[in-house]
Amino acid sequence: MYPLRKPSLEPGVATAVDTGLKIQLKSGTYGMLVSRFKLFKMNIIVFPGIIDSDYRGSIKVFFRNDNQTAIKLEKGKYCVQLIIQPYASTAAIRQVAADSMLSHTVRGSGGFGSTDVNR
Repeated sequence: MYPLRKPSLEPGVATAVDTGLKIQLKSGTYGMLVSRFKLFKMNIIVFPGIIDSDYRGSIKVFFRNDNQTAIKLEKGKYCVQLIIQPYASTAAIRQVAADSMLSHTVRGSGGFGSTDVNR
């Protein structure tokens, strides 16, 4: 996806940029907006966004310029990607009343950064 216009991204400011793109996703799917690598190299952050299947408006993307000077995105130049994924219904989620009802895993309740920690 790319900007509809040529927006100026001011330093340190989150800016909503309209792509002008309207889509219709299949029921049971969602779209996730993610950055392209070239923006990472330019020190521009793309805030991930979720597009629900029932959304019919123009897709907007939030950017933050982490540089000291303003940067203009080029109209018509790709800067974000839309990844379309199926989602599980809430029926796939089992809520439990007590920790003892949870199945055991090696990771357990280890949080952020604990996936690759040797146990």
